[in-house]
Amino acid sequence: MSETQRAHINAVVPVNGKNGLWRMFIRDVADVPRSTFRNVLHRYLGDKGFKGGLERAHVDHNVCPTCRELKYKVERNELSVRETTRELQRILVGTDGSDEYDALQARLNELRAESARLAAEKRSHAQFNAHCRSVIAWWRNKAIDALGANEGVEREESPARSSVPEICIVHCDGEAGRKIPHARLDSDGGGFEGRNVKNVAFADMATGETHNFFLPDFVRTESTSTLIDMVLRRALMCRGEKVFVLVLDCCSSNYNGVLWAFCVFLVDELAWFEAVVVEYMMPRHGKGDADKVFGGHRHTWKYSDVLCEDQLGQAYCDASSGKENVSILMPSALCDWKEFFTRRTNGRVSKYFAVRTLVHSNYA
Repeated sequence: MSETQRAHINAVVPVNGKNGLWRMFIRDVADVPRSTFRNVLHRYLGDKGFKGGLERAHVDHNVCPTCRELKYKVERNELSVRETTRELQRILVGTDGSDEYDALQARLNELRAESARLAAEKRSHAQFNAHCRSVIAWWRNKAIDALGANEGVEREESPARSSVPEICIVHCDGEAGRKIPHARLDSDGGGFEGRNVKNVAFADMATGETHNFFLPDFVRTESTSTLIDMVLRRALMCRGEKVFVLVLDCCSSNYNGVLWAFCVFLVDELAWFEAVVVEYMMPRHGKGDADKVFGGHRHTWKYSDVLCEDQLGQAYCDASSGKENVSILMPSALCDWKEFFTRRTNGRVSKYFAVRTLVHSNYA
């Protein structure tokens, strides 16, 4: 199967919620259950050499395209190896075909070399992800040790600071929007469109507490200025920690000089922390503590009657036994931080800030 055909099947058969090709089939051909259609199509694609075709149609912004493509290549290569091996066995049973045997043997050697190359590429990709995770885990363990959560931890700060941890580490991520009003009733729409509420969570990776920020639908959560505004609000909630560690997904709104300039602003001008550290997860491998919180939100949302943002926030707080709290951000209170830092640095925010000096030697 060609790359174009594979891409077409991936595009029209999204199995993670939309019915895609099945709806077109029952409308134009025959009315069959979705499960029957999916099983028949899955078996047909397998017969054509497209093993596990429908599993690959999963659409998710956290699905790494490199991992997915490596999986495709490995499966195609394994299929070719099996077919070539069967052809070699067929020739060995016969009495002639020495020239064909040599060609197939050379082909089999090439396929095995390709298998080794793909395995090395996959291993290298996984090692990079493991490296990013290990750095974040190092900071997380340091934060937990500073809290005194582990037995045998010696506290060196003064009695006045005995209850204040040295490190605050939070994972920031956005959640799918929720449409309110929402009720657990079977209806055809209720006669109103409702409104969409976005949520960005800051999950504390040491204490397990989470602070959620609700935003209206027209506020862009992928805006750097919006992110900085929420990070500042979360940072000002800290009780006197020396180090602030921010864990982010490696996307365009997070990985830019404006955010780094803001981190310098927190240290040098606000003097709120002694050091600010920004750690990025590997692109498309950004599942973390905030995503665990979102799993609980989905369950709470399913079994709640919500008419406004206040009720939604209260439902999250009650379901988490007090480990979550919610702030509702008003659009008129958000600042244009990108414009602020761009003007201060003449548009060269990433060039004139020594970002690497943020991590002092005491914490490196």
